[in-house]
Amino acid sequence: MQTERAASAPVVRCVSRAQTMTDTWKHYPFSIPGADPAQFTFPEADGMPPGLGMSTYYMDGFVAGATGSRYAFNFVFTAMRLLRRRVHTSFLTFTLFDLEARRYGTCTEFDLPSPARWWRGGKLQTATDHLDVRFAGARGLSSWTNRHGDDGQLLPFASRLELHGRDQDGRTMGLDLDIDAERPPIPLGGDLLRGRMMFLGAPDTYAYFQAGMRMRGRLRWGEVDEQVTGQVGWIDRQWAPRPFTAFNDWRNARYRSEWRALQLSNGWDLCVFSQYLRPAQNRVVPWTGATAIGPDGEVVAATEVEIEVPTFVRDPGHVRPLLRLSRGPCYMPYTYRMRIPAMRLEVEAVPFVDTPVQRMPIEYWTGPVSLQGTMAGASVDGVGFDERSQVWCRDFEIAEVLRVCVERLPGGSETRALHHQVREVEAILLRGGRGDALRLLRDRIAPALDRVSGAEAAQARAVLQDLRGVIVRRVRAR
Repeated sequence: MQTERAASAPVVRCVSRAQTMTDTWKHYPFSIPGADPAQFTFPEADGMPPGLGMSTYYMDGFVAGATGSRYAFNFVFTAMRLLRRRVHTSFLTFTLFDLEARRYGTCTEFDLPSPARWWRGGKLQTATDHLDVRFAGARGLSSWTNRHGDDGQLLPFASRLELHGRDQDGRTMGLDLDIDAERPPIPLGGDLLRGRMMFLGAPDTYAYFQAGMRMRGRLRWGEVDEQVTGQVGWIDRQWAPRPFTAFNDWRNARYRSEWRALQLSNGWDLCVFSQYLRPAQNRVVPWTGATAIGPDGEVVAATEVEIEVPTFVRDPGHVRPLLRLSRGPCYMPYTYRMRIPAMRLEVEAVPFVDTPVQRMPIEYWTGPVSLQGTMAGASVDGVGFDERSQVWCRDFEIAEVLRVCVERLPGGSETRALHHQVREVEAILLRGGRGDALRLLRDRIAPALDRVSGAEAAQARAVLQDLRGVIVRRVRAR
């Protein structure tokens, strides 16, 4: 089990009291208590003034149709300003999930820099002082905007969403929602960070998390066209004076991250963020931790989060990012187990959709999960979203996937010996001993796996073949 704690960071449980769960916080201007009012005063916090280098507008949620059908959705508008903020680039990703059929549809449209658009705003336009994001896509204008009252004034924390797209199978997608927040925004990291984090190496990134979305509207997807309502949703906002690329390399191979949103049946909502430094063998770096808000408004921030990945899934390759880390086999976490000692929380997540790949600049999967576990000794369940961009594709990473597969095999003396041998392969690859690893795989591990039957053994053999291929390609490339 890997404890996701930033190096040298203390284990912290930071508790504060948010605004009460009444509507007394629903007013403009509203400043998040304890956070920098220059960054976290609404409605200005949801705008994109000229001084920003990047801004993301992210939301996911669950809705149900009048027929009883259950759906989930997520979208992200991303805007960046490069070369002293003179060059604009952006993209919009929009995804729908059918929870009963365990299928999904996704679309992404990019607006990459070109000389013809360098001095114009491009497809994505944003207001500077409130929520008003509009993307002129090929399927129509998609937007997320503050709603206005009859008097023309902005309605606090009330928005209108209109999304249009065509999924990877050619089906038309649309989602129109009126969204009303029922819980106040809280700064990422609570009183520990007060919303100021290091994200992908950039130390001055600001972020807030907001849960409790009341939604009503219409969903269209292929032959589906029905009214929908929902009460489970999360907003994740980030903005910074410098773009995502400022501390990364051109392949975005230096930093990767994971983000998990959870709503539990006892009224707690959580935002769990993990970041990895890939050149340092995926060392966990800050900000990595959990931010949570309870049913009475209590906010908890914890730096110790233990995440175990008991199963992985191979990328099917049907949706490709712009810049791949590898053209070989790639794996992503499938299920996960999470433990947050400060909250006495232990929970397991199982996805509704096996491989929710979305087309982004990097490898990126996000999709809905169901949750089961305990909190403070009491049983809880719930739903959430699992966002992944940390991909297992290097030889020592696929060796880790193989180890996880082997650990699930039925017991016995031969299987226990196999566990140890696979761990040896992982250690050998971490020191660069690819020839030794190949010999151990060929002479001892492959024959032992051939003597084990069952679906788990078959999956382990498939991972072993992938691992061999990755090692051989690296040896030949030397």
